[in-house]
Amino acid sequence: MSQIDVPPLPKLPLGETISLSYAWFFQKFADVLRVSWLWLMLCIVLFGIENWLHWSWLTAAFAHASKGATHFQAPALPLGLGFLMMLAWLAMMFGTTSVAVAWHRRILLNEQPGLSGRNVASRALWRYIGIGIAITLITILPIAIVMFPTMFLLAPAQGSQPDAAFFLMIPIIFVIYIAALAIMLRLSVLLPARAIGDTALTFGQAWRRTRGNTWRMFWGLLACSIPPLIVLEIISAVVWAAIGTSKLVSTDGQMPVPPFGLIMMSAIMFVLSLLIVPIYIGFLSHSYRHFFQGGIDVDELI
Repeated sequence: MSQIDVPPLPKLPLGETISLSYAWFFQKFADVLRVSWLWLMLCIVLFGIENWLHWSWLTAAFAHASKGATHFQAPALPLGLGFLMMLAWLAMMFGTTSVAVAWHRRILLNEQPGLSGRNVASRALWRYIGIGIAITLITILPIAIVMFPTMFLLAPAQGSQPDAAFFLMIPIIFVIYIAALAIMLRLSVLLPARAIGDTALTFGQAWRRTRGNTWRMFWGLLACSIPPLIVLEIISAVVWAAIGTSKLVSTDGQMPVPPFGLIMMSAIMFVLSLLIVPIYIGFLSHSYRHFFQGGIDVDELI
């Protein structure tokens, strides 16, 4: 649990915290798979079927358009596609949350991972969702309060040019956006707190303890999320260049149905973003340890 009444700590050691986040991911990769394999398999199946239905619909639309009809009308979307899309995104959302809670507890409580997805019915996961919604509302409400009245009152009429007041609001909205982002970053330490059952930590305490560390948390989360995503994008581009592009258009100008392997590869590359969740979740965990549990141990996994 958090140690609220500890003396002021030095600034978050950014390099060490980032290094620990990656070290936990690679050195405990077996645990990463234990907490995420079920969600990975479920998302691959759901997104794979969704991709196949989408490609089938595009193929039919392409074939219909190539006939040179005067009035082109796209074929109806496959039955149940909307429900399948919703189901796939729900699986992705709950999978991300489940993996995040399990990884927080692995780092902060040294809790050995159980069956993947087992924590869906746990209080920790729903507390995590609740605090996440609360932080999101606190973040977007200031923007919404300013933006929507501005768009309604100052938006130019149809066919007219916007006036000076409209353009003056743009930097104001930008400043509010930056402030909202800072609030989100400083309150994000409440997420690992709720994941491990620390319900004593309040918004005010989180705000005070993270003072002066906004940019450190920003750059840390960026360093733990953007590089892995870039690697996945590079792998995806290589795969598409090798086996995808040449199969998208046939010699007769028709758009063939892509092979099953290409469809599944596309789905796999998409849901692998779930697999890298523990990297930036680890950064939040180690940040929480620094601010509320007396600091981090840089030699922990070395």
